[in-house]
Amino acid sequence: MQQPPPLHSTEDPVSARALTPSLRRRFVCLIYEALLVSGLLLVAGLLVSGARSELLEGKDRILFQCYLLGVLGIYFCWHWSHSGQTLPMQTWRIALVGLDENPPSPRRAVGRFLLATLAYGSSLAGILMLWKNLYPPYGWTMLSPGILTLLWAIIDRDRQFLHDRLSSTRLVIKHRH
Repeated sequence: MQQPPPLHSTEDPVSARALTPSLRRRFVCLIYEALLVSGLLLVAGLLVSGARSELLEGKDRILFQCYLLGVLGIYFCWHWSHSGQTLPMQTWRIALVGLDENPPSPRRAVGRFLLATLAYGSSLAGILMLWKNLYPPYGWTMLSPGILTLLWAIIDRDRQFLHDRLSSTRLVIKHRH
């Protein structure tokens, strides 16, 4: 039985780009992922806060936000390290792999999650600051890591995001068997 060719090689960057999902495909998958994650966070939030009418403030609010971030971390890292795919990634036939072309180890998945969270989380905070017109220079500064990782995907030889490069992972097209 003949072995399939590797997903990428350093000698042939063109074949690596051919197996990398387009930015459009990844963006549509991200929208689907955002819908699922919104539902997940809603359920997780209701489990902890119930239908309380009072606002969470101070230390309680920070603990609640850390809890929700932990829920997201478990969701993504478990899926990435077990199958390399969340449900939206399965739908759009996108897989996360390590350098060995298998799903990343839990350690790599956590590293990727933390790096992506820093980039996109700070950018989300920057968008909110700009939207509410709070300290615009800081808003633009906080927006820059997310913009940087998106621009990186445009100039990267394999069209990978910066957090993928830094965590030694990559997104690939998963062919059906």
